[in-house]
Amino acid sequence: MEVLEKGQVWSWSKKVRCTGKGNGGCGCGSLLQVSDKDVYVTAHCCHDGSVDYYYTIWCPVCNVETDIKESDIPSKVQHMAFEEYRKNNDVSRSYYIRKDLKNRGIIK
Repeated sequence: MEVLEKGQVWSWSKKVRCTGKGNGGCGCGSLLQVSDKDVYVTAHCCHDGSVDYYYTIWCPVCNVETDIKESDIPSKVQHMAFEEYRKNNDVSRSYYIRKDLKNRGIIK
């Protein structure tokens, strides 16, 4: 294939402080420059069967995860993180996870 004209490559980054928020605290306080590729989804299944999803980053200094507010992450990054989550987890086994991912438009 021949590239006739290069377009802009989309990327996103944000400064995030390692706090351990949402994961028991105990973050080291490091200021991290995270990119769209650093954000991943973690999930918590509640007793009522519902699922809570979180956008999480991992600190390379202290190995602690920190959750980032959904409102601080562009929808494109959220979608990319959910796609990666879906690929890496057998969501077909959990009715509630599958239902929630369908409601978010991630899977059909």
